[in-house]
Parts: sequence; C-alpha cells; structure tokens
Amino acid sequence: MRSGAPTVKWYDSWSLDVFADCDRFKRPAELADGMEVRLLDKYSDRWMSTKGNGFYIDNDDDATNMDFRLEATDNPYQWRIVEVKSGQRLESVYGALMLMQPKNADTQTWRFELEEDGCYRLQCVADGKFLSVSGGSQGAGSPIFMARPVSISKKELEDAIQGEILKAAIEARTAEVNEAR
Repeated sequence: MRSGAPTVKWYDSWSLDVFADCDRFKRPAELADGMEVRLLDKYSDRWMSTKGNGFYIDNDDDATNMDFRLEATDNPYQWRIVEVKSGQRLESVYGALMLMQPKNADTQTWRFELEEDGCYRLQCVADGKFLSVSGGSQGAGSPIFMARPVSISKKELEDAIQGEILKAAIEARTAEVNEAR
C-alpha cells in the first residue's frame, strides 16, 4: 500500500503538469471489498510489477506496475488479492509467489498486518510467509519473494540492543583502564 512518504523526482523541465497525477495514489483510510490498489515497497517507493515472469519492484510505470482488487473474506484482517488485468489471485504455492486461478484456499488468502506507520505487511495465511523484497534491496528490478517471519519479539530485540550497548560500554571502559596502566 502507498506509504504516504514524499518522493523527490528529477524532471528535466518544469511545468505544472508534474502535479497532474499527484493525488493518484493515496494511502487508504481503511480497506474495502472491491477496492483497487497497487502494492508499494515502503522503503524504495517502488511498485510491485511484472513482465509476465516473476515479480519485482519498479518505478512508477503503468506498463509494468500491477493493479490489484481486494476481495473481502469472513475475517476483516484477511483478504484475497486479485490482479485486475488477468482476474487471477496472488497465491503462495510452496513458498513461491504466483498468480493462479481463483479458488477457495488459504494459499490465496492474505493477512494485512497494519504497522505503526500506517503501512501493511502482507502475510499468506497458509504458510505464514510475508511478501518481501529480495535482500531488502531498494533498486528497480529487485525481485519480490516470500520470506519467513522473523521470530524475535520486540522485548527480545530491545534486550539484544541493550546488551550490545552495555557490552560496548564495558569494552570501552576496559580499554581506558588498560591504557591508564
């Protein structure tokens, strides 16, 4: 989903035409059945795209960027994602991301996890994997794949960071004491 973060782009010449589509994509206030969306990588500000074989992130390009329609399920946090041009659904098949004919299956059902910044993480209900950009890359053409969830709690992460800070402070103090000797 659109991150809402501003993007600076270079234009060779200036005219008011650059504002013609400035409101074309906005972060939705809430998800709704039948809503058409594009999936945006919030770190690179690039759209989910395809040229028919595989998925990747790309700049704003209507020729390759994919348009999707959301289909509601009985669970308000789970949706089916239909590619508008083909009518096929986004599916995780044995951990591989594909477009497949619609069927009533958890492999085609996605949990939309709302993050603190208003963006969503998309997780396949069947295998628990998330849509992700390969290696966290931000370059145009970087592949999109299914990633296993990171199994560390916020508390564990905070404790690990605190432990590293404490470890660094002890090492620095030890170095000071050794130099003073």
